[in-house]
Amino acid sequence: MALETEPRQRVRARQGRFARLREGIRSDDMLSAEGKDVAVAAAWHHERAARNALLQEHRAIEAAERLRLQRRVFGPEDGDHADLRSALQSVQGVDGDTLVATLEFAHRRGDATLARACLSRGLDRMHERTVERWCELYPDGAEAVRELAHLEHEISDVGDRIVMGWEFGVPKPPELARMTDSQIEAIGRQHEGEPPQLREPGSPPPPRVGVPT
Repeated sequence: MALETEPRQRVRARQGRFARLREGIRSDDMLSAEGKDVAVAAAWHHERAARNALLQEHRAIEAAERLRLQRRVFGPEDGDHADLRSALQSVQGVDGDTLVATLEFAHRRGDATLARACLSRGLDRMHERTVERWCELYPDGAEAVRELAHLEHEISDVGDRIVMGWEFGVPKPPELARMTDSQIEAIGRQHEGEPPQLREPGSPPPPRVGVPT
C-alpha cells in the first residue's frame, strides 16, 4: 500500500471534478464547437498542472520519510560511518543465502556493524529473507526496518509507480486528440487564472465556472 499523504487525499478529492466540468462545457449551447474545445483544453491543462504539483508534493514527503527511517535505522548521515563503509565493502557482491549466513555470523560474533551492512545490502537488493532475519535477530529495531523496507519497495516497484501516475494523472479528453501538447499548453497559458468555461466574443456574461481547487 502506497504511503498515505495529504497530497494523495487532496487528489482523491478532485476525482470526478474535471469530468463534471468537461460535461458542463460540452453541454453549453453558448459555445461553438471550437470554443468548447478551447475551454476543455484550458481546463484540462490547469487540472493536469494542479495534479502534477500534488504529485511532486507527495514525492517530497515520501523522500523525507525515507530519509527519516534511514537515519533511524543507520544513524545520522553526519556521523562517523568509517566502520560501516568498510563493512559495506565487505558484503558487496554477497547475496541470497550467503548474505543471510553472513548476517547470522555477524550476530554470533556481536558485530553489529557488519550486521547493519548486511541489512543495508538486503534492503538495496530487496532480499526479504535477509531483512526479516535481521528483524528476528534485532527485534528492537524491527519496526523501523520493516517500515523502511516497505517504503523502499514502494519507491522502486515499477507497478506501484505506474499506479501512482494513474492516481495523480487526468486522462486526456478525446476531443483534444488533434491538439498537440504545445498547443494545449499555449491555450492554458493564454487563459491562466481565467475560468475554463470560456465564452465567444460578444456573448452575454454567464455565471463564472472556476477550475476546482
